[in-house]
Amino acid sequence: MDGAFILDDDNNPFSKKITHEIGVSPIEYVDLRTDKEIDDYVARIFAQNSIKKLIVPVSLGEGGNNELGLRIALHIRLSERIGEDNLIPIILISDSSLETLLINQSNRYALIAATEGSVLAPLDSTEIKAHLNFTTPISKSEFKNKVLDNVIIKGPETIGPHSMANEWGVIQLDKIANLGSLTASTPALQRKPSLYFKYLLSVNRSRTAASVADNVTSTPNLIPAAGKKILYIDDEGDKGWVQALTKIFNRATVVPLTGNNLSEANFMADIRAQINLEWDLILLDLRLLPWKEDIAGTVHPIGYYSGTKILAEIKTINEGAQVMIFTASNKAWNMRDLIDLGADGYYIKESPKYLIPDNLSLQNYESFKKQVEICFEKKYLRKFFTLKEQAISQTGNSDLSFMAYSQNSLNEFFKLLKLGMWETAFISLFLPIEQHTDALVTGTHGEVMDLTGTIIQMKVGTNYKMVHDEINYNFQIQTSNKKVRARRGLGKISFTMAFKFSKDNAYLIRIGQLVEKRNSISHGSATTIKLQDFEDLIAILKLFRTHS
Repeated sequence: MDGAFILDDDNNPFSKKITHEIGVSPIEYVDLRTDKEIDDYVARIFAQNSIKKLIVPVSLGEGGNNELGLRIALHIRLSERIGEDNLIPIILISDSSLETLLINQSNRYALIAATEGSVLAPLDSTEIKAHLNFTTPISKSEFKNKVLDNVIIKGPETIGPHSMANEWGVIQLDKIANLGSLTASTPALQRKPSLYFKYLLSVNRSRTAASVADNVTSTPNLIPAAGKKILYIDDEGDKGWVQALTKIFNRATVVPLTGNNLSEANFMADIRAQINLEWDLILLDLRLLPWKEDIAGTVHPIGYYSGTKILAEIKTINEGAQVMIFTASNKAWNMRDLIDLGADGYYIKESPKYLIPDNLSLQNYESFKKQVEICFEKKYLRKFFTLKEQAISQTGNSDLSFMAYSQNSLNEFFKLLKLGMWETAFISLFLPIEQHTDALVTGTHGEVMDLTGTIIQMKVGTNYKMVHDEINYNFQIQTSNKKVRARRGLGKISFTMAFKFSKDNAYLIRIGQLVEKRNSISHGSATTIKLQDFEDLIAILKLFRTHS
């Protein structure tokens, strides 16, 4: 019978008998134990033979009453290595009924015999031949409804949902971003030949829209990151995530912390040592202690997890540090909670529990890329948190009202800066400067006490110590008999900086620029705020907080 084959088992006399009676071609069965061995065996026999129909004894090899034939049939159906040959008719032969097979086995592999394109036949040559003649291949369009939806493949009981998401998620990421980063030794790929993963992949392929192929690039879909320093904290990063992320962040330095062979205390000590360093981005897994946090059926508040506790420590060290959380949760409220706790973004490690189609996987990855880009752009927040804290740490000024006002303004500035409200952040820094100089400079024409305790007056005799350049909008240190008064705003700030803090004319030009920007914001005129403006205003407040 052309194209009909049987797995020929030396331990099964009946298979040799029907080989001759029916006229099918034998394929030598070899001792198979693991899913990887079965997966390779299936790929090999289909590459070497033009198989159109296949007879598979349910029990194969020594021992008998095993389920190897059922496992082989499932591997054929779920294989992506043999193309559409996975749709061929499969005749399973056994002296047990389907009900008996289901009762006697802890799994439900025997259900494959009840699906379209497969049949369970007794050890009878005539009946087997009839099934060979009348069993037809499955149509590709009906594969999901008539095969995948009717088999039960359970995941391994020894692996928690978090670990499973780590293995499944990195396979999906590697595929969607076209990375090619995983190797044969990668733990996630080592599990890929398992029946459970093959089943998940088959279901995922059946759900994936055809348009996805148009969106997945032919070259790796990477994130430009030349010169960036990235810290990656994940207890299961060695399952392929380190390789994938190192490939994704093109030309960056990715430093992984996976806690391999470390106690909990030493792992946490390593983490705390690294988060004190300066990074362009920190990628932090939500669950770092799976033996405590990855218990099936147990749900904890988001703040319970070790990742959120480390996030809090990072933000205490420097609120401007950019931290993205990796999580297997796809619950919207968890994402909101993470942002409320200070996370700057998140990436959902896709879990086989949800089997997200590839088009949505691609959206998940593109969202991750956009969030990373924003984090890279906001690296300046780390610097300004440090500058803000350094200014607040200065406590030499005895004016308690100013000290409280300026501290509140500095904290408010940083919150506004994080929100991208640059103009309001500018005003928040400027107002205490304006208020303080208004109090420092007294008298009709203006006088201020310098750092030695000497009173410096604007007008001495008929001369004034400063001139007002109305064209360029600044004050300059220059003796002149032209009348000038140190008024609130530009005049008093300039006079204070020149004669209390001994700043030069170049500095006073800069003061004029800052005051002009303040006026433009207040009057609703167009103006461009730069990071240097914030830095200069914080430096003034720091100076004011240092001296009375």
